[in-house]
Amino acid sequence: MHILRNLLLLTAFVAMLSSCGPSIQATGSWVDQQKIRPESYKTICVMALTAKMNIRQTLENDLAAELERRGIKAVKSYNLFPPGFDKTAPGSKDVMAKKIAEANCDAIFTTALIDQKSETRYVPGSTMYAPYPNYGYYGNFYGYYNYSYPTFYDPGYITTDKTFFLESNLYDAKAGDLVFSVQSETYNPSNLEGFSRDYTILMLEEMKKKGIIKK
Repeated sequence: MHILRNLLLLTAFVAMLSSCGPSIQATGSWVDQQKIRPESYKTICVMALTAKMNIRQTLENDLAAELERRGIKAVKSYNLFPPGFDKTAPGSKDVMAKKIAEANCDAIFTTALIDQKSETRYVPGSTMYAPYPNYGYYGNFYGYYNYSYPTFYDPGYITTDKTFFLESNLYDAKAGDLVFSVQSETYNPSNLEGFSRDYTILMLEEMKKKGIIKK
């Protein structure tokens, strides 16, 4: 009975895993081939456009670490523009341009949440059935009920699915021109750290495919 029970649980777990898709995926990208530098960018300023400092730091830290692992120097925007810096204040554009130039950045990579949606749905319960000879736990109603009910019956529940839509852009730091843009979406991210790692790898692989970075 224990072997059968474990087999049923394992089968259900594998089925659940196989139904899960990637946590984040690119939905579209664009690149201006005429504005890509013939040499790879050497220093990139990474900038998460959010007022939430924990999200900003996590994303920028992961992006910077992965860029440097690929041989590209990275500058985190929260070091250049700490909390309290008003990007919309008069003269802020010149201040930003000066700080980015002083950090020797030749490109700026931004990411922003552009939309999100939530959808509430009902997940029906499921019952797993497996016949077994009429002895052991089957010989007594209470023994059978206490053993089998938690194992074979999974009640339904209400859940809310969340989809987040992001846009990431790469700008030439000197000219300010848009060079590359990619939109992506993530479905029910489990946590910030996992999302940030997946997002970072996806973005850099997209940049590599477009010839923006070499590694």
